[in-house]
Amino acid sequence: ELRLKEAEFYENIMTRLRPEPEYFRVAFYGRSFPAFLQNKVFVYRGRGFERLPDFQSRLLDQFPTAELMTSLSPPSVVETESPGQLVQINKVEPIMQVPRRLGGKVVHQQILNYYKVNEVTRFMYSRPFKRASEHATQSESENEFASLWIERTILRTSSQLPG
Repeated sequence: ELRLKEAEFYENIMTRLRPEPEYFRVAFYGRSFPAFLQNKVFVYRGRGFERLPDFQSRLLDQFPTAELMTSLSPPSVVETESPGQLVQINKVEPIMQVPRRLGGKVVHQQILNYYKVNEVTRFMYSRPFKRASEHATQSESENEFASLWIERTILRTSSQLPG
């Protein structure tokens, strides 16, 4: 009976059209948030075809006094200890983890596509930043892109998403 359920599950993956959801990192900074949100970071799964602007609107509707941060830079102490509400929202990419039972086997692309956005615990995002000018060479000083770097951040959730 268990194997029949598992076969039905994989059949649904193979035949049903599924929207590929997006995931978002949401950081709540400031002392006006409830204690369980203050200076904490969460990963949320968007609805069906929901994209970043729609998700931002929906979240900010729940916190009407919150201000959306426009930078992905880490917050300052002033921002984390401020009496207001600051929210930092950005898209994150799920990092696929193929289940052990499928490891080393030939697996149909539809099944892999399912695992790209389901049963995930790790997410990644990147942010550009400028390298400190004291390390810059003469040619880097003349070319603004020579000192532009990318910082990658990996997030790990305590539970698999979707939950």
